[in-house]
Amino acid sequence: MSDFDFEDERPLCDVPPDEPAGFIPVSFNVPIPHEEQITAEIARQTLARYNNRNFCNKIATEKLEAMIDEKLSSIVMPVIEALLQKPLQPTDAFGNPRGEPTTLQGILLDAVTGWASVPVNREGKPSKDTYTTRTSRLEHFVGECVNRELDSLIREEVRKLQAQFKAAATKRIAEQIAAQVASIVMK
Repeated sequence: MSDFDFEDERPLCDVPPDEPAGFIPVSFNVPIPHEEQITAEIARQTLARYNNRNFCNKIATEKLEAMIDEKLSSIVMPVIEALLQKPLQPTDAFGNPRGEPTTLQGILLDAVTGWASVPVNREGKPSKDTYTTRTSRLEHFVGECVNRELDSLIREEVRKLQAQFKAAATKRIAEQIAAQVASIVMK
C-alpha cells in the first residue's frame, strides 16, 4: 500500500450514498460565465487566430476568386456556347464566300486533329523532313508514355531480382562457411 491509499474501516452499510469511501469535498469559487463573456472570449480567440494579415488576404482572395468564377461562368458560358455553335462562312482574302459554312467548334476540332497528326522527329518537334519523320505527334506522345512506364517497370523488376540474388548469394556463402567450420571442428 502506498502513502496515499487508506483503508476505510466503516462497513459498507455505514457509508452514506452521497459520500462514498475516499470522498473528499472540493469546491471552486469560479463564477459561471455569462453569455456575453463567452461570446467575447470566442471573438478574442477568433481574432487572435485570424490576426495574421496574409492569412486573411489569402482567404479573402480565394472567396473573391470563387465568386468571380461563379459569376463569370454563369454569364460567359452561354455566350461561348452560342459562339461555338454559330455558323461562320469562310472567305478568301477579298471577303468573298468560299466553301461551306462551318462553326467555330468545327474549326477548333480540325485544328486539334491537325495538331495531333503533324509529323514529328525523334524529339517530338514538328519536322518537314520526310526521311527522319515517320510518326505523328500523337504516336510519338503515346510511345513516350509507354516507354516511360516500361522503363519504370523494368527498373522495379531489376531491383527485385538484385535483392533475390543478393539474398541467395548470402545464403550460399553462409552455407559454405558453415560447411568449412563444421569440417574443421569435426577433425
